[in-house]
Amino acid sequence: MDKVQEEGFKDDHKPERATEMDTDSSTPVLCREKAKVRPKKVRRRYKEEKEEIAGSIRWLAEVVMRTERARMETMKEIEKMRAEAEVKRGEMDLKRTEIMANTQIEIARLFAASVQKGGVDSSLRIGRN
Repeated sequence: MDKVQEEGFKDDHKPERATEMDTDSSTPVLCREKAKVRPKKVRRRYKEEKEEIAGSIRWLAEVVMRTERARMETMKEIEKMRAEAEVKRGEMDLKRTEIMANTQIEIARLFAASVQKGGVDSSLRIGRN
């Protein structure tokens, strides 16, 4: 044996067991240790939990899809009602324009008839002397 070891001192250059600091820092400590074998009950429970989480995620996705479909249907209905209201508004504008045109034509006929009879009706001379 070495003289230093005989006196009870450890050789600092050759440790008996590598510490965490001496190992490669890119490998996690958990991976360096020997893989632990889980009991079957724990593995089965872990698998059941994963399946339960997956089922919850699927359920959530279905709920979101139903909500989105309902929202899209509502938006379609609103757009349809808006388009119908716009058509109705156009029809009302057309009707108002038609009524005004007919009224103006009737007024023009009344003036034309009064001129042919020999004068303007006194009721139409309001504000004039």
